[in-house]
Amino acid sequence: MLELPRKLLEEPFALASDQTPQRYKDFASPDQLGTGVFLQVGASRETLVTFQQNLTYRVCAQQAADMAAFKWVPLQISSYETVVGSRCKLVGEPCVATCDADGCLCNTARQECVDASGNSQLPPNSNVASGELVISYSGR
Repeated sequence: MLELPRKLLEEPFALASDQTPQRYKDFASPDQLGTGVFLQVGASRETLVTFQQNLTYRVCAQQAADMAAFKWVPLQISSYETVVGSRCKLVGEPCVATCDADGCLCNTARQECVDASGNSQLPPNSNVASGELVISYSGR
């Protein structure tokens, strides 16, 4: 029988690329709320960047189980609206593990930075301030 390391048993959600800066993790208490930034990559290499507010780091990481990458930004560092409005310095910029801005993630499969700028499409009647998911599709 295969035995998994204890860390994997305790944190089975650690499959997505966690791009949360260490200083954010160090800053966070278990009940600290923040914004989750999530990256999904489709079969045709299209990317989908989504945001969700009022998550603890642990819940954010759990929700990222089926994602390519995620980042958690504590609300005491940056508001939800600021994270949603944050963009990469240069979309498509080469990356290895992470990108500069809070709303920017490294698509490690293509080794390039992506954000919610591309053909941004908000769901009907969505409101960034309400905490609804903000969705952006990009064919990059």
